[in-house]
Amino acid sequence: MNAAAAMMSKNAEKTWTLKATYVEIYNEQLRDLLVPETVSLHERGTVTIREDVKGHILLTGLHQVEINSVDDLMAALNFG
Repeated sequence: MNAAAAMMSKNAEKTWTLKATYVEIYNEQLRDLLVPETVSLHERGTVTIREDVKGHILLTGLHQVEINSVDDLMAALNFG
């Protein structure tokens, strides 16, 4: 977290976009931790694990939040 904050302040003249996702993998089940608990299971998007043609592992279907500060990042972590 400190590294991200330092990088953003160090390169203030550059435009940065930082987004966060938060997923739990438990008993081979994936759960998006940034979707509120009040959203029912059938209304949640399906989170899947895939592999691209280069062999990189991708998680799809996760909610993303934009991070503009360390406080935003901490809020996302505390929410999940």
